[in-house]
Parts: sequence; structure tokens; C-alpha cells
Amino acid sequence: MDRRNYDTCVYQKVCSLYPEATILFNQKVPGRYSRANRQCDILVQESLSGPNILFDAKYRYRRTDIQHVKEFISLIGDIGCDTGVLVASKGYTDDALSEAKQGSHVFDLELVSFEELEHCYKAITYQISGKLALELRSPLGWTYEPQIDPYGAMVFYPKEYYRAEASGKLEFLSLHNWYPSDGQTIDALIEQQSQVVREKYPGDILIHYEKTAAFSGEAIVRFVRIETLEAFEITAYLSIGKAAVYFSMFTPSNMMLRSLSKLKRVVANARLIEKTTADASHCT
Repeated sequence: MDRRNYDTCVYQKVCSLYPEATILFNQKVPGRYSRANRQCDILVQESLSGPNILFDAKYRYRRTDIQHVKEFISLIGDIGCDTGVLVASKGYTDDALSEAKQGSHVFDLELVSFEELEHCYKAITYQISGKLALELRSPLGWTYEPQIDPYGAMVFYPKEYYRAEASGKLEFLSLHNWYPSDGQTIDALIEQQSQVVREKYPGDILIHYEKTAAFSGEAIVRFVRIETLEAFEITAYLSIGKAAVYFSMFTPSNMMLRSLSKLKRVVANARLIEKTTADASHCT
């Protein structure tokens, strides 16, 4: 793999990772603000409307710096994607990584190597009950700890952290099963969990609800803003037959929109499959 075929190698890898998506390669896209035709390496359209993931292949002989990251941020905003992935051959400078993590952009942005793209974005499974499972993807740029048993949680967090560090920074996503007793509904589960939060943070939270697209139709999303922690807990609830699953995302307040984008993509693009055991692979 060299400068002449790096873009093609990244494109082929993206195609293998998103076999059911519409993928455009080396296309000009009109800018919303610049009014210019912008060069885009790889545009991925999943089940959500619009070309919502932009991959940019950057073959360089030295680390990619903050200027390239800022140029990519400008491109993402101009063509209207909600997620961008920069794939660089020689890694990134510290200021480039900081800009991607802490910058003022509201969309999801990840900086990865080709090797990380290959190993960390594969589909994984989460067992619900018996042969019923979810096939889903880890949020872009995140790793995960697999489900130990059908009643256990699966936890996702940024690849640059250990799990305990991600918990301390309030930056992680956990996926849980729920098996209702006779007569219980998912609305009852949501209210029960909301009451627990009210008791844990009395007078210190704001809660509201909305709906989002999901593989099974719609999911109920609960937003809990915790003032003293300067953080949000965003939870998406989905009914699946007689069971339910819920995805709980914890995020600092200043990263809420980016974290919400991650959560919505995971929920919208998961799908039900039949599988006897959960996948035990772990991306590191």
C-alpha cells in the first residue's frame, strides 16, 4: 500500500465494513456554504437519510497535523455530514488529536489509522435471549468489552481510555437487556429508572424525552442533564418481542451533541439476528 493506491485501499476496507450501505468514491459534492464542488474521498450512506459518514484518506510521510484536521472539519460542515473519519497513514500530532476531541464542532469526528479502521469497526453481536441477538457496531473510534452472559451488559468507550478511565470521565455507552414481569411495560421501566435518578440527584436534574429512528421502528430517548456533574445521561429504549434493550450513553455536557450522534447511529443501524452465542471478540 502506497500513495498511489492508499485511497483505494481505504475505500475497499470501508466497503467491507458497510456491505449494505450506499458508498460513493472520489466524488465532487456541492458545498452548502461555499457553493463550490468539494472533493470527497468516500461518502457512506447507511439507513439514515443522506450521506452521513465522510471518510478522508490521508497518505503522508509524517504525522497529520492540526491544519489538516481543521480543513477536514470545514469540509464535513460544508457538505452536511454528521460524522467524519480521517484515516491517516502515519498517525497524528498531539494538537490534531486535541482539536478532534475538544474542538467546537458539533458533529462526530474521529482520527484513526488504517489498522484501527480494519480492526475496530467490524459488526459485533449482543445476545438478548436464546438465539435472538443484536448485530451492531461500536461507535466510531470506540472499543468495547463483550457481554459475559445473556444477562450482562456490553460496554463501549473511547479507544484511548481504559474502561475505568472512561467511567471517571463520564464518557461511555452501556447496553442492557430487560425482561419484564407479567404486566410490566417499557414505560414502567423508564419511569422506574427516572425515579431512581431523581432520588440520586434531588433538585439537580432536568429530564425530557423524544423519539429517534431505530431498527425496530422508533426508540424512546430519555435525556437527563445532571447539573453538578456537568454531564448528560442519554438512554434509548427499544421493545423487542417480550424483552427490551436500552442503551445508556454518559457524556460531558460540552460533548452532548457529538455523543448523541454516536448513540443514534448505533441504535438506527443495529439489526436483529438469530445466533446461539454472543461474539466474544474484543477490539483493542
